[in-house]
Amino acid sequence: MKKLTETNEKKLRKQILEALKKTDGVINAEFNHGVYEFGIDIVFDFEDAFGRKRKYGIQVKAGDISGPDLSEILGQLSVAFGHEFSIDPSKFLDAVYVVTDGEFIGGAKEFFKKANVGFRNVFLINGARLKPYLELKLRGISYK
Repeated sequence: MKKLTETNEKKLRKQILEALKKTDGVINAEFNHGVYEFGIDIVFDFEDAFGRKRKYGIQVKAGDISGPDLSEILGQLSVAFGHEFSIDPSKFLDAVYVVTDGEFIGGAKEFFKKANVGFRNVFLINGARLKPYLELKLRGISYK
């Protein structure tokens, strides 16, 4: 079963990266792999309304995410925020998205609200929110 999830995550990462590259304001979107990834699968820069470049990371997960899963993810992200990534290495992450094609279950949202107090910008994106974005940006490619 783990193999299937890994295959789905790989496909999902590829689709998200393709969609980002078609999103206005996104600069230098790329995969992030290796020993020092700290749970960040994709890194991209985004130019805000004032012309300031901001750096974002995305952790991609296939399937549902539970409270214990989210606990592990937040542990990785606490290290990721202190790490310099390959795009413009002098810049640290401004925010991170935890993205799944499933749902946040088993108290994950409640855990996240409590654990995220005092934490940097971390946003949860579930399948219901992700699917329309992918369909819009990848017209003709449907996921699931």
